[in-house]
Amino acid sequence: MVVNSTPEVSPEKLMSAIVSRYKGKAVIVDFWATWCVPCLEAFKASRNLKKQLTDKEVVFIYISSPSSPKKLWEKYIQGIGGQQYYVTEGEWRHLLENFKFNGIPSYLIFDRQGVLKQQFTSYPGNEVMLERIEAALKVE
Repeated sequence: MVVNSTPEVSPEKLMSAIVSRYKGKAVIVDFWATWCVPCLEAFKASRNLKKQLTDKEVVFIYISSPSSPKKLWEKYIQGIGGQQYYVTEGEWRHLLENFKFNGIPSYLIFDRQGVLKQQFTSYPGNEVMLERIEAALKVE
């Protein structure tokens, strides 16, 4: 698990600034909160999936906001792993509006070139998630 500082860019450039850090890898972005029961259930469900992908060029990014109290967030991320970002309320709002998400957990999947390939709300299960990630890993 790595806690990252949020890039100092405008909210419009935030997601591309984050994703560009992981060029050459498929990037899975998970928007979540400590109070979101479906988010926490998705973490449990996806543990085996993440183990299956440990030797692949995949990076899991988790984004949360001040709606999750910072101390509680710091506790939760210990069991989640991945690349963690704690964005401001304004950045969070902009990201959700920009991708037209109206709930969490919500996900973005970028291919190795940083191109957005999938976006969806609610965890689709490990089998579907694996298919989506493998599609993002394919070099075109």
